[in-house]
Amino acid sequence: MFKKIRDFFYRLVDCIFPKFCIECKKEGEFLCEECFNKIRKFKNPEFKNIDSGLFKMIIIPCPFHKNPVLRKGLHAMKYKFYKEICGILAMLIKEAINGICELKAAERLIIVPMPLHKKRIKFRGFNQAEELAKHTGLPVFNLLIRIKQTKSQATLTKTQRMQNIKDAFCINPKIPPDTVSKNTTIILLDDVCTTFSTIRSAALALQKNGFRKIIACAAAYAELHQNNRNK
Repeated sequence: MFKKIRDFFYRLVDCIFPKFCIECKKEGEFLCEECFNKIRKFKNPEFKNIDSGLFKMIIIPCPFHKNPVLRKGLHAMKYKFYKEICGILAMLIKEAINGICELKAAERLIIVPMPLHKKRIKFRGFNQAEELAKHTGLPVFNLLIRIKQTKSQATLTKTQRMQNIKDAFCINPKIPPDTVSKNTTIILLDDVCTTFSTIRSAALALQKNGFRKIIACAAAYAELHQNNRNK
């Protein structure tokens, strides 16, 4: 009965507030298939490993800059709270992961979404990294929590970002210790990576607790703006 009521409510909302593609404005969904196919992807999603001592590999399917449809999608997801777009953009991540043979051979592969501070989740209503993770088809574990409310990284230099995010994460105490084996390959997922400061800080928290097989993953890589570079 609840499912019928919920489905009816969603159909009613769609009638009152119809969805329009963020790019072409066509009615039906927030990002239509034609516009989704305009998203530019890297030829090789296996990104240059900036920290081989911490990450087994880095997987990023798309560039952020000069990729207007993807930028609109990520912006709508994070700042306009279009939760449904997470499922669409997750296809980029899923395709990249499925295309890497080494990951297919992993005995156990899980996704750990980058956690948000509880105040940020309360404001937005959802964690975009967790929503992206749910649509990859892989098991999702919230192994980490964010214990430090940090400033926005967008306007900071590389050095400032590293300091801002330092010690911001710890293992989630609500997850029983033996739930995830230390030999599990963990894909640590974020929406966008720039200097890798945030995802590196989260990976260090995992490493301190015995997890060694860590893969960094994000939907897009954004180059640090020239004005924000650490010279």
